[in-house]
Amino acid sequence: MSGNKGKRKPNKVVAVPEGLQIEDDDKFYKDVRNALTVSLEVGFLAQITRQVGSRQLVYIRQPTSPTVRGREGPLPALPIFTDERQSAWLVVELESEYGKPLMLKHVSLKLWQGTTTDAAHLCFRAEWDVRDAKLSHAQPHWNVHAPRGVTAAAFATEVDFKTFSGLDQTNKVNSFAEFVQAQEETETGPPPGAAPDYGLSVEQLHKFHFAMSSNWHVSNGRSGPTISTTEEVVTWISSCALYIKRQFAFVMGA
Repeated sequence: MSGNKGKRKPNKVVAVPEGLQIEDDDKFYKDVRNALTVSLEVGFLAQITRQVGSRQLVYIRQPTSPTVRGREGPLPALPIFTDERQSAWLVVELESEYGKPLMLKHVSLKLWQGTTTDAAHLCFRAEWDVRDAKLSHAQPHWNVHAPRGVTAAAFATEVDFKTFSGLDQTNKVNSFAEFVQAQEETETGPPPGAAPDYGLSVEQLHKFHFAMSSNWHVSNGRSGPTISTTEEVVTWISSCALYIKRQFAFVMGA
């Protein structure tokens, strides 16, 4: 008799990718498109898919969507506000790990602002990231980008609420960039070329996670809720997109 009889082979441990499992990816992306069609009041929406290694990037677009220039190259953008002064576009990006089943890893709604898409710059991102589930970053959250022209060494001088309120009332501005410029003109900053050793740099600023839906006012509150189903993801995307659209229109006085 063999001495190996009766011995069990060790079970092979298979790493399960972290993420939210998508049972039916065709239905999921269709639901995202339909929800955005209603919340943004746009026409027919489609999608494009980019494969980057094991990553699958899906962008929601219109058949005639313009593009903005991101770090990843041209990105299809949904117009959410059109004006001769400033317009705004929303880039909707969903990242998954390719395979069966598909694992949703990251969702990003990126607001771009400018007079044209060629001149547009990224203002902020609303994001939900499964990959940071074990970290302390708030999910979902906002990431803010510094206005164009601000260098990594630039910093903002703190002003009190009274000064801020007065500035808001006395200066009529048409964009966030003009607001920043108006504020700078009322202050005495460091001499040209000065490089202060304090304050957040441009690179640091856009890494800061601003909580979006915390409940810190209750005991043992959390920095964000748990999104655990694809239906909740769809609702979050459409509701957040609608909020961004309405807020931009409010800021522009529309």
